[in-house]
Amino acid sequence: MRILAFILLMALGCSPVLGAEKTKTLQEAADQASLAVELARKGEYGFVSSSQLNMIIAARDRISRLAALHTHYDQLNAKQKRVFGHSGERINRLTRRTNGQRLVCKKVVKTGTRLIEAECLTVAQREARSSALRQRVDQIQRPACNNSAIECSGGG
Repeated sequence: MRILAFILLMALGCSPVLGAEKTKTLQEAADQASLAVELARKGEYGFVSSSQLNMIIAARDRISRLAALHTHYDQLNAKQKRVFGHSGERINRLTRRTNGQRLVCKKVVKTGTRLIEAECLTVAQREARSSALRQRVDQIQRPACNNSAIECSGGG
């Protein structure tokens, strides 16, 4: 899944904030984190709340502080590597969270049985299904009107 996301990002001309490449300089990672903040502010990731944006900025700042102290990932001690990794993952997670292509799996009980199945749909598919269900419920609740001169009124 990560490889597919990486290939997709590269095809779009983007690169992940933290691809766990040990050869990448910390300054490149800091630049990518700054780019992620810029894109989030512009709305390129969809809606990002102010608290999410603040978390992205804080993660970028942690990566930038590490880049100011060291050149390469291998120069970091264990704690700094953890901070770097968590910060990069936070940026990736918060910028991906708004993506409608994120796959979400839920366990559902199949109707008429006790069997539990995994239902995996993208966020966009779940939203589309929810919207379609709402429209269907609205249609059922609205009174049926024919094309005659009789007025339809809300109510049963």
